Amino acid sequence: GLIYSIEDIVNDEQYNDRGMIEEVEIPHLNRKLKIPGMAPKFSRTPGRTRWPGPQLGEHTDEILRQYLGYNDEKIRQLVKEGAVIL
Repeated sequence: GLIYSIEDIVNDEQYNDRGMIEEVEIPHLNRKLKIPGMAPKFSRTPGRTRWPGPQLGEHTDEILRQYLGYNDEKIRQLVKEGAVIL
């Protein structure tokens, strides 16, 4: 049978009519992004996406410091090497 690509799914009328593709606002990019909707769909509690997730690097500093014990020097080195984004 037919195997859908991501583009096929996003453009499929049935997926869209069933709410399986949602658009969320990405404020820091000033644009909307299409994402998979909630599954399964229940009639009384269909669910929805309330938050698109953190920005890239939003929690990196916190994780490196609190959970890995990295200091400023180590974090600067990781940024310089392109290993992390803050």
